[in-house]
Amino acid sequence: MYFSSYFQRGGDRFKPIIWEILDGKLDDRYRNFYKFFQKLAHPTYVRTDLANDPYFLIYQGKYKEAREGLKDLPPARREFCEKKLEALGY
Repeated sequence: MYFSSYFQRGGDRFKPIIWEILDGKLDDRYRNFYKFFQKLAHPTYVRTDLANDPYFLIYQGKYKEAREGLKDLPPARREFCEKKLEALGY
């Protein structure tokens, strides 16, 4: 008796999901959730004050621009970025 009532109630829980699959809406929901979590984990924005920072230019692969911006850095950061560029061969 318990099992029959459980399965009877359980079947009603899946009806909305089945209709979403049949209507093709479930894929859109998962795509939206994926985009949301992707933006949380890997934001695509860059702060405007850091857009031309040599460290982030190195990270983006813009080595020539990073080398040009080293002169504006404090000595400790300049040395760090120079070592990073030398390790990368630039």
